[in-house]
Amino acid sequence: MFKFMTYGLLMTSLLMAPALAELSAIEYSGNQTLARQVQPALKSLICSPSLFGKIGAECKLDAVRLIGDWAWVSWSGKEAGGMSVLRRQGKNWKHITGGGGAMIVSNGIEAGMPRTIAEQLIPIQDFETANELNVLSAWELSVIRNRVYARHGRRFSDRRLQAYFETWPWYHPKSNYRDNMLSAREQRLVALVLSVEKQKGYLH
Repeated sequence: MFKFMTYGLLMTSLLMAPALAELSAIEYSGNQTLARQVQPALKSLICSPSLFGKIGAECKLDAVRLIGDWAWVSWSGKEAGGMSVLRRQGKNWKHITGGGGAMIVSNGIEAGMPRTIAEQLIPIQDFETANELNVLSAWELSVIRNRVYARHGRRFSDRRLQAYFETWPWYHPKSNYRDNMLSAREQRLVALVLSVEKQKGYLH
């Protein structure tokens, strides 16, 4: 009996290993605990042929961000990938907007998302050229510039920025933070973003 149970547990662990590995590879942010819980439902919807057609048996979620009743996911398949925003409606989730390629905050707003939700939910990519930065909002530019500091553990007096960075698993405030921790490349990015912010009239 003991040998049978041991074999059964071994087989169960081996069968579960791929699924557990996939779950651990997903980046969760926002309400991370709930994001993990709803991940299977989001994957079932995103990876269904009825939504994006046949994106391959290897369809998976790479990142899940949950803010309130809204979810943002990054997904990939054998030959495709993209980003999507979903909203909880009762016990179910509804796909709001998304597709292949990157997504910025304005895409969510154009799809009917409240600006306050879109700015908190949709991750802001690491744009690093003036042309890319020029199409972004004041909030997006502020996040890109201050994220450089946040990655080194800086705390922010701006409550909105502080609350935003606290929703990311990589953010770890440090009491010994100093601006001289920034690399030359990071300093150049900060200077570039600042110049765009000033040019667009976001800073005075």
